Amino acid sequence: MTLSQKKELLHLWLVFVRAFNAYLKERGLPTVDYDPDQKRDKDGKFSKIGTVSVNATRFLSPKENETGTKRRTEALKKELSEAIKMARNFPNERRKVVVGNASTELISKAKKAGIDIAGYVHDVDVSGIRHAIIQHGNRKTEIPRGQLAITDDDILKIPEIIGSYDNVDFPGKNRSGLDTVVYTKSMDDGTVYFYEEIRTGKKTLTFLTMYKKQKNES
Repeated sequence: MTLSQKKELLHLWLVFVRAFNAYLKERGLPTVDYDPDQKRDKDGKFSKIGTVSVNATRFLSPKENETGTKRRTEALKKELSEAIKMARNFPNERRKVVVGNASTELISKAKKAGIDIAGYVHDVDVSGIRHAIIQHGNRKTEIPRGQLAITDDDILKIPEIIGSYDNVDFPGKNRSGLDTVVYTKSMDDGTVYFYEEIRTGKKTLTFLTMYKKQKNES
């Protein structure tokens, strides 16, 4: 590749990075840090064609970041609301909602339990919602168990449970032979227990079920 070709390639790449940064900024996400400085070796040749890396510390202004976060939260809430409606009205629906990536903290805790979930994403599918509603959404059956019936509002709080749980554990495999994750979080009216199964093929942490115990129950 000639010097002029390299310069043209760098120019096109920089144009792409600028456009991509505009896309990220609009959505309140970290931008891409690009170093256009070219280093030459002892023969005067370019040793690399620049570097591109995600700069996790360079975010938008507090106001812009807050706006972006609010938009993402509202969009996710809308998707979960639609999934809840489908779980109640369309039993064969297979739609799922991607909640977000597994956090560094969760990946570390899973590793200590002998489970690798690096690169996994949390998702909620209609079947999981339907299971939670059928098994734990009836007040008449939950109260005798010392539990509270799961509501649509509880399901809408799944991102909050995953993002700011009080405790997380890896209790073992479920009936399908998949490892599971259980999160607990104290709410105003009770303590929520939220379960996911770890699907290694698709690299997902998929909603399995959830229930809520009364405050005076352990």
